[in-house]
Amino acid sequence: MSSTPPPGPSPVAGASLEEPVASGEVAAPLVGVAVEPATTEAAGSGVQQSASAGAAAVTAAQELEEQADDDAAARALDAEAHEAAARALEATAAREEQERATRKREEQAAREAAQARQAAAEAAQRAAREAAEHEAELRAAAERDAELREAAEREDELRAEQQAGTLSADDPRIDRGRMLAIGADISFGLSALFAGLTTYFFLHDAGPDSEGTVLEPRDWAFAPIIDPSTGTASFHVGRSF
Repeated sequence: MSSTPPPGPSPVAGASLEEPVASGEVAAPLVGVAVEPATTEAAGSGVQQSASAGAAAVTAAQELEEQADDDAAARALDAEAHEAAARALEATAAREEQERATRKREEQAAREAAQARQAAAEAAQRAAREAAEHEAELRAAAERDAELREAAEREDELRAEQQAGTLSADDPRIDRGRMLAIGADISFGLSALFAGLTTYFFLHDAGPDSEGTVLEPRDWAFAPIIDPSTGTASFHVGRSF
């Protein structure tokens, strides 16, 4: 069974590993030159930890930068969305205002058209009434002219027959003309009578004389009343005796 020799001091840098050591002599350690394995491993572990921490810091910084970029992009997108929404609202408001203006113009045009139709209908009715009245006046004038012509023709016929000696005493036209003349005279007389009576009773006061009573003067009072609870106002008018 082979025995493992005890660990000796670490070889010195620059020294030959083949130099023998005499038996019974202990090699003196070189202070400040020998490096312990545990210290080397600890230093390597610290470097690795520092490198890992630096890499983690760099990664975290990159992540923070990416998050900041994402936040900036999100804010930019939000700003663009708000701006687009504001533009959409402005466009909607402008469209609604334009639609309201269009409706107002259409309503105004409809009212004006209705007023024009009503005015045209009234003008047509007025023209129809005037035409009917004018036609009635023309008919009445034509009838009067016809009656006058007929009366003049009858008078001319009667005079011609009377001068020719062919007019008989019992001719019905004579009695008819006489009755019409008498009726016209009576109508004229009644019209004159009623006109006179109307004028007389208009100017003559047959009733009692007018009377008036003078009373003592009275003091009138005007009192406004305001109710704050209901927000109404009224007034009272009275007089003292």
